Amino acid sequence: MTTIAQVVTNALTFIVWPILTGFTVIMLCYAGILFITAQGEPEKIKTAKAAIIWVVVGLIIGIVAYSVPAIVTKVFTTTP
Repeated sequence: MTTIAQVVTNALTFIVWPILTGFTVIMLCYAGILFITAQGEPEKIKTAKAAIIWVVVGLIIGIVAYSVPAIVTKVFTTTP
């Protein structure tokens, strides 16, 4: 029998995690292109740095969200 925790874990592992990883790679490439095309202009460099910061913040949030079901399962699962 499949439990709700297994369904959530499988959904995160096979659906959400690859999407997060792909989106992170795409956004880092976008930020790199912003850096390359900035050509020393301070405002464009500032925009590129902000893009990288937000990619990292999003990745951290994604990792925490990925970890929450495992943490909740460990906390609420009692083993005699």
